[in-house]
Amino acid sequence: MYQDLLEKKIGIQLELATLDGILIPSYSDSDTLYNTDCVERMIHHFVHSEPSVTSISPISLDLETSPSSERLKRVGKLIDNYIAEVASDVNLKPGKVRSLAEALPESSRSLHDGLYRALDIYFKAHPWLLEKEREQMCTIVDFQKLSIDACAHASQNERLPLRVILQVLFFEQLQLRTSLAGCLHALDAESAPAASATAPNEITDQIAQRGGWVTVTRENQVLKMDMARMRSRVGELEEEFSKIKEEMKKVKRSDSYHSSRFITGRFGCKLLPRSSDAQSGIVESTVATPRALVEQAQPSYSHASHRSLSSF
Repeated sequence: MYQDLLEKKIGIQLELATLDGILIPSYSDSDTLYNTDCVERMIHHFVHSEPSVTSISPISLDLETSPSSERLKRVGKLIDNYIAEVASDVNLKPGKVRSLAEALPESSRSLHDGLYRALDIYFKAHPWLLEKEREQMCTIVDFQKLSIDACAHASQNERLPLRVILQVLFFEQLQLRTSLAGCLHALDAESAPAASATAPNEITDQIAQRGGWVTVTRENQVLKMDMARMRSRVGELEEEFSKIKEEMKKVKRSDSYHSSRFITGRFGCKLLPRSSDAQSGIVESTVATPRALVEQAQPSYSHASHRSLSSF
């Protein structure tokens, strides 16, 4: 009885609690390290103490105009941190994580980054979960409400199911388009000083964040275009270099041919034979030397006899 009264009092003022304050150890026969049932009951007491939450459905609730929006957001952030803290417990069941996450209305979280972080920690501490169980656990996170950094992390998270990763990639593209449209809308709104003066600080911060993201995206696109141009230019230079090499080879061949023709025409000499031809010519001349001597001697003898006969 006293425990119920204490849980109810804490639950009514749950937005004032801290993470260390609600990390209650489990003193019962439960296998879990922390008393998650007690925290879940506190969350229900907080939800029932909010008239705007109990009387209006979470889907139709407008948090920006609700007076209890700040309290609800604080409790949502607190519970997300609590789930992330107890998610490393190997004995924590998936159903308990789901019940803790779904105890608060959907409108308590403008972004689901904290809930996604808690889910990632739970998957890391429970690697034996089946693919189907992981898909069921991922339904507690609205991936359309992830920030740009969380989307980038989720798209490369191997612990998530493949179907969920594809959804994250699709939502990331949609978010990028929305950011670009918001940036263009912000540029148009700058021309109206009255509208910009009445804009809330939160909207201004979001516009600045989107503008920075768009600037980074444009810089990446410019770098990609420069890289493509550099690659095409390198390809052109390689082609020109190969053509220059071929022209140099042709010029060398033509120069050697013309120089040989000029030498033979200018001095009236022929090209020197190869070494093998020269050696064979020397051998032939050496073998034919006696016959040549006889042939040279016969004309000289006939000429001398003719002179002697003429003297008589």
